[in-house]
This record gives sequence, C-alpha cells and structure tokens, in this order.
Amino acid sequence: MSTKKTTNRPIVSIASAIESGDKKNIAARFKSFAAFQDAGATADSLAASGDHFADFKEGVLIGWQGAAFAAKFLKTVEGKAILSGRVMDRFGGYEVVSKTKNDWARDLSGKVGKLRKGYVDWTAEGVVPDAPDMKPDAAKPAKPARKAGAKKSLSDRILDDVAAMSAAVQRDLDAGDKAQLHAEMARELLAAFVKLSALAKDGKIKA
Repeated sequence: MSTKKTTNRPIVSIASAIESGDKKNIAARFKSFAAFQDAGATADSLAASGDHFADFKEGVLIGWQGAAFAAKFLKTVEGKAILSGRVMDRFGGYEVVSKTKNDWARDLSGKVGKLRKGYVDWTAEGVVPDAPDMKPDAAKPAKPARKAGAKKSLSDRILDDVAAMSAAVQRDLDAGDKAQLHAEMARELLAAFVKLSALAKDGKIKA
C-alpha cells in the first residue's frame, strides 16, 4: 500500500520554494522534485485538469510575485483589471510593473508550464532539461569588472538604488499584518519608484 501524502497543500509550498529559489541550484531542484513525488504529484495531477494543478499554479504564483499579489490576483475576476507586480531588472533587483490580469495570467501560465515540464522530464529521465550540466553557461558573457575608483553614472546609481528600495517596499507590502508601512503608502512609493526608474532609463536624468 502506498504511503504517499495525498493532501494538496504541500504542492503549494514546494512550487513556491522552487519559483522563489535559485534556479541554478540543481541539487535543490532535484530535492524539490523528489518532494513533489513524495506528495503524490504526477504528470497528470499537475496538468490543467489534474487534482494538484490549482495548488501547483498558486505555489508558482506566490513564489514569483509574493503572497499579497497572489491573493489579489486570485480574487480579481476582471481580466482587464490593472495589477501592479514585480519583474527582475537588469541589475538583478526588482522593479514594479503594472499590467492587466490577463497579461499576468499569460506570464504565469508560461512559468507553470515550464516547471511542470521540468518535473515531468525529471520523473521520466532523472534530468532537468534547462540545466544539462553543472558548468556555467558559456554563452553568457561575463559582466566586465568595474575599474578601481571608477564611478557609476548617475542614471545607473539611481536605477540601482530604486531597485533596492522597490524590492524592500514590496517585501514590506507582502508582509501583510507585519508590514511597517501602511499599504496605501507602500503602493504610492512603488508608483513613484516606477516613474523615477523610467526617467533614468529614458535618459532624462543626465549621466
């Protein structure tokens, strides 16, 4: 008799941990896939009509955008409603972006599909298709090192600082009852950061 867990909630936690974790940590990915297996996840259960799909999708959403955004996304019925979420910028930080729920849903579907495919391939072959080996990706050029004493342009400094502040405010907003800022203030700050980043990127702030 199988002793695997049948409850769906572990699927949420596992998917969230994978999506919010280091994508290059293959050992952690294998452990998470093994946890999926222990929770009873299969190719069919993680498919769109499967028993685990809703929790699988919710977990990816939470790991990607945070619990506060996920709760708002799931409660929003109107596909054209505008939601503010976060995307990674060129510095590895986050910036706030506003899109319709339909647009966010399409992005989410892509992430869900990719993670499901990775797990299905792992269960079949024991490999993760997007990480064939442990070597660094030779196709990606290394970032040139900054010369000693060299100063960043004003635009780059602003983008760096805004990205860090945006990430901090978003984390506070995601904290819910434990947040240090009022939600309204946090959202106003995030909106202001978006405008400031746009000014810097458009070159309106001279470097």
